Amino acid sequence: MGDSFRLAFSANFNRALDRAGIAPSGQGRVSAVANLFGISKPAAQKWLTGAALPELARFPDIMEKLGVTSDELVTGRFVSTHGGGVGDLVTVGIELEEGEISAARFPSRALEAARLPPGVVFLRISSNEMEPFVCAGDFALYVPGRRELEKGGVFVLSIEGKRVVRRLQQTLSQTLRIICDNHRFPSEEVPLSAIDSGDGTPAASGRGPGIRLEGLVIGRLLVYR
Repeated sequence: MGDSFRLAFSANFNRALDRAGIAPSGQGRVSAVANLFGISKPAAQKWLTGAALPELARFPDIMEKLGVTSDELVTGRFVSTHGGGVGDLVTVGIELEEGEISAARFPSRALEAARLPPGVVFLRISSNEMEPFVCAGDFALYVPGRRELEKGGVFVLSIEGKRVVRRLQQTLSQTLRIICDNHRFPSEEVPLSAIDSGDGTPAASGRGPGIRLEGLVIGRLLVYR
Protein backbone atom coordinates (compact mmCIF):
# COMPACT_ATOMS: atom_id res chain seq x y z
CA MET A 1 0.00 0.00 0.00
CA GLY A 2 1.16 3.54 -0.75
CA ASP A 3 2.08 6.19 1.78
CA SER A 4 -1.11 8.13 1.12
CA PHE A 5 -3.31 5.14 1.97
CA ARG A 6 -1.39 4.40 5.18
CA LEU A 7 -1.66 8.02 6.29
CA ALA A 8 -5.36 8.12 5.47
CA PHE A 9 -5.93 4.93 7.45
CA SER A 10 -4.01 6.26 10.45
CA ALA A 11 -6.13 9.44 10.43
CA ASN A 12 -9.34 7.37 10.28
CA PHE A 13 -8.05 4.96 12.92
CA ASN A 14 -7.26 7.84 15.28
CA ARG A 15 -10.69 9.31 14.67
CA ALA A 16 -12.30 5.96 15.46
CA LEU A 17 -10.28 5.83 18.68
CA ASP A 18 -11.52 9.33 19.56
CA ARG A 19 -15.12 8.25 18.98
CA ALA A 20 -14.61 5.16 21.14
CA GLY A 21 -13.16 7.20 24.00
CA ILE A 22 -9.71 5.62 23.88
CA ALA A 23 -6.92 7.60 25.57
CA PRO A 24 -6.32 10.88 23.72
CA SER A 25 -3.28 11.26 21.50
CA GLY A 26 -0.24 12.10 23.59
CA GLN A 27 -1.93 10.93 26.80
CA GLY A 28 -1.30 7.20 26.77
CA ARG A 29 -2.88 6.35 23.41
CA VAL A 30 0.04 4.17 22.25
CA SER A 31 -0.15 2.08 25.43
CA ALA A 32 -3.95 1.92 25.27
CA VAL A 33 -3.92 0.67 21.66
CA ALA A 34 -1.21 -1.88 22.44
CA ASN A 35 -3.22 -3.19 25.40
CA LEU A 36 -6.55 -3.18 23.56
CA PHE A 37 -5.33 -5.12 20.54
CA GLY A 38 -2.61 -7.23 22.15
CA ILE A 39 0.27 -5.80 20.12
CA SER A 40 3.61 -4.22 20.96
CA LYS A 41 3.91 -0.49 21.58
CA PRO A 42 6.14 -0.04 18.49
CA ALA A 43 3.47 -1.72 16.36
CA ALA A 44 0.75 0.48 17.91
CA GLN A 45 2.84 3.57 17.18
CA LYS A 46 3.12 2.54 13.53
CA TRP A 47 -0.66 2.06 13.22
CA LEU A 48 -1.25 5.47 14.76
CA THR A 49 1.25 7.35 12.60
CA GLY A 50 0.70 5.57 9.28
CA ALA A 51 4.13 3.95 9.23
CA ALA A 52 2.45 0.55 8.82
CA LEU A 53 -1.00 -0.99 8.42
CA PRO A 54 -2.53 -3.72 10.59
CA GLU A 55 -2.54 -7.18 9.09
CA LEU A 56 -5.78 -7.89 7.21
CA ALA A 57 -6.71 -10.59 9.74
CA ARG A 58 -6.82 -7.95 12.50
CA PHE A 59 -9.48 -5.79 10.87
CA PRO A 60 -12.50 -7.73 12.25
CA ASP A 61 -11.15 -7.29 15.79
CA ILE A 62 -10.51 -3.58 15.19
CA MET A 63 -14.00 -3.07 13.79
CA GLU A 64 -15.64 -4.92 16.69
CA LYS A 65 -13.74 -3.17 19.47
CA LEU A 66 -14.06 0.32 17.98
CA GLY A 67 -17.61 -0.15 16.71
CA VAL A 68 -16.82 0.87 13.12
CA THR A 69 -17.13 -0.65 9.66
CA SER A 70 -14.34 -1.37 7.19
CA ASP A 71 -15.68 1.41 4.96
CA GLU A 72 -15.45 3.91 7.82
CA LEU A 73 -11.84 2.90 8.50
CA VAL A 74 -10.85 3.13 4.83
CA THR A 75 -12.82 6.18 3.70
CA GLY A 76 -13.21 8.15 6.90
CA ARG A 77 -16.95 8.59 6.32
CA PHE A 78 -18.24 7.80 9.80
CA VAL A 79 -21.96 7.52 9.18
CA SER A 80 -23.00 4.49 11.23
CA THR A 81 -24.81 4.80 14.54
CA HIS A 82 -23.91 2.41 17.31
CA GLY A 83 -25.58 1.65 20.60
CA GLY A 84 -29.19 0.84 19.70
CA GLY A 85 -30.62 4.18 20.81
CA VAL A 86 -28.67 4.44 24.05
CA GLY A 87 -25.90 6.63 22.63
CA ASP A 88 -22.44 5.78 21.34
CA LEU A 89 -20.74 2.77 22.86
CA VAL A 90 -17.32 3.27 24.40
CA THR A 91 -14.72 0.51 24.43
CA VAL A 92 -13.16 0.00 27.86
CA GLY A 93 -10.06 -2.10 28.33
CA ILE A 94 -10.21 -4.85 30.96
CA GLU A 95 -6.93 -6.25 32.22
CA LEU A 96 -5.99 -9.05 34.58
CA GLU A 97 -2.98 -8.76 36.84
CA GLU A 98 -1.54 -11.82 35.07
CA GLY A 99 -1.37 -9.83 31.84
CA GLU A 100 -4.43 -11.10 29.96
CA ILE A 101 -6.32 -8.35 28.14
CA SER A 102 -9.89 -8.10 26.91
CA ALA A 103 -12.41 -5.33 26.35
CA ALA A 104 -16.00 -4.46 27.11
CA ARG A 105 -18.31 -1.81 25.69
CA PHE A 106 -20.47 0.55 27.69
CA PRO A 107 -22.86 3.33 26.69
CA SER A 108 -20.88 6.57 26.74
CA ARG A 109 -23.60 8.19 28.83
CA ALA A 110 -23.03 5.61 31.56
CA LEU A 111 -19.33 6.43 31.75
CA GLU A 112 -20.09 10.16 31.69
CA ALA A 113 -22.57 9.72 34.53
CA ALA A 114 -19.86 7.93 36.52
CA ARG A 115 -17.46 10.80 35.65
CA LEU A 116 -14.95 8.39 34.12
CA PRO A 117 -12.48 9.93 31.65
CA PRO A 118 -11.78 8.59 28.15
CA GLY A 119 -9.27 5.77 28.08
CA VAL A 120 -10.03 4.43 31.56
CA VAL A 121 -8.97 0.81 32.06
CA PHE A 122 -10.46 -1.71 34.51
CA LEU A 123 -7.77 -3.85 36.19
CA ARG A 124 -9.15 -6.99 37.86
CA ILE A 125 -7.48 -7.66 41.20
CA SER A 126 -6.41 -11.21 42.06
CA SER A 127 -4.86 -10.74 45.52
CA ASN A 128 -5.61 -9.09 48.86
CA GLU A 129 -2.36 -7.11 49.05
CA MET A 130 -4.28 -3.80 48.90
CA GLU A 131 -7.15 -4.79 51.23
CA PRO A 132 -9.32 -2.94 52.20
CA PHE A 133 -8.81 -0.53 49.29
CA VAL A 134 -9.35 -3.36 46.79
CA CYS A 135 -9.66 -7.10 47.38
CA ALA A 136 -9.42 -10.14 45.14
CA GLY A 137 -12.24 -9.97 42.59
CA ASP A 138 -12.56 -6.17 42.71
CA PHE A 139 -11.50 -3.82 39.91
CA ALA A 140 -9.18 -0.82 40.10
CA LEU A 141 -9.99 1.84 37.51
CA TYR A 142 -6.92 3.62 36.19
CA VAL A 143 -5.91 5.98 33.41
CA PRO A 144 -2.78 4.89 31.49
CA GLY A 145 -0.27 7.68 31.14
CA ARG A 146 -1.35 9.66 34.19
CA ARG A 147 1.72 9.65 36.41
CA GLU A 148 1.49 12.56 38.88
CA LEU A 149 3.96 10.81 41.12
CA GLU A 150 4.95 13.86 43.14
CA LYS A 151 1.39 14.07 44.50
CA GLY A 152 1.40 10.47 45.75
CA GLY A 153 -1.69 8.32 45.74
CA VAL A 154 -2.64 4.90 44.40
CA PHE A 155 -1.14 3.75 41.10
CA VAL A 156 -0.92 0.73 38.83
CA LEU A 157 2.64 -0.56 38.47
CA SER A 158 4.20 -3.29 36.40
CA ILE A 159 6.67 -5.13 38.61
CA GLU A 160 8.69 -7.70 36.71
CA GLY A 161 5.91 -7.85 34.12
CA LYS A 162 2.97 -8.22 36.54
CA ARG A 163 0.47 -5.41 37.01
CA VAL A 164 -0.21 -4.53 40.64
CA VAL A 165 -1.90 -1.76 42.58
CA ARG A 166 0.18 0.04 45.19
CA ARG A 167 0.07 3.22 47.24
CA LEU A 168 3.09 5.41 46.46
CA GLN A 169 4.78 8.05 48.59
CA GLN A 170 7.73 10.09 47.38
CA THR A 171 10.23 10.91 50.13
CA LEU A 172 12.51 13.91 50.62
CA SER A 173 15.51 11.63 50.14
CA GLN A 174 14.52 10.88 46.52
CA THR A 175 13.17 7.43 47.22
CA LEU A 176 9.74 5.99 46.64
CA ARG A 177 7.75 4.02 49.17
CA ILE A 178 5.73 1.26 47.48
CA ILE A 179 3.07 0.40 50.03
CA CYS A 180 0.65 -2.50 50.42
CA ASP A 181 -2.40 -1.32 52.39
CA ASN A 182 -2.72 -4.81 53.83
CA HIS A 183 -0.03 -4.86 56.50
CA ARG A 184 0.34 -8.63 56.22
CA PHE A 185 2.24 -8.00 52.98
CA PRO A 186 5.60 -6.21 52.92
CA SER A 187 6.07 -2.76 51.48
CA GLU A 188 9.37 -1.57 50.05
CA GLU A 189 11.38 1.54 49.35
CA VAL A 190 13.34 2.03 46.14
CA PRO A 191 15.31 4.89 44.55
CA LEU A 192 13.28 7.10 42.23
CA SER A 193 15.85 6.31 39.55
CA ALA A 194 14.72 2.65 39.64
CA ILE A 195 11.26 3.59 38.33
CA ASP A 196 10.47 3.61 34.62
CA SER A 197 8.01 6.51 34.50
CA GLY A 198 7.10 5.93 30.86
CA ASP A 199 8.48 9.30 29.72
CA GLY A 200 11.17 7.73 27.57
CA THR A 201 13.85 7.85 30.26
CA PRO A 202 14.85 4.29 31.20
CA ALA A 203 15.13 3.30 34.83
CA ALA A 204 18.60 2.87 36.23
CA SER A 205 19.73 -0.70 35.82
CA GLY A 206 20.72 -2.85 38.76
CA ARG A 207 18.74 -0.80 41.27
CA GLY A 208 15.80 -2.84 42.43
CA PRO A 209 13.22 -4.85 40.49
CA GLY A 210 11.98 -3.84 37.06
CA ILE A 211 9.22 -1.37 37.97
CA ARG A 212 7.18 0.62 35.47
CA LEU A 213 4.65 3.26 36.45
CA GLU A 214 1.54 2.57 34.32
CA GLY A 215 -1.08 5.05 35.50
CA LEU A 216 -3.10 6.68 38.25
CA VAL A 217 -5.95 4.81 39.94
CA ILE A 218 -9.05 7.03 39.86
CA GLY A 219 -11.71 4.67 41.22
CA ARG A 220 -12.72 1.21 42.39
CA LEU A 221 -15.40 -1.30 41.53
CA LEU A 222 -15.99 -3.38 44.66
CA VAL A 223 -17.54 -6.58 43.42
CA TYR A 224 -18.07 -8.68 46.54
CA ARG A 225 -18.71 -5.96 49.16
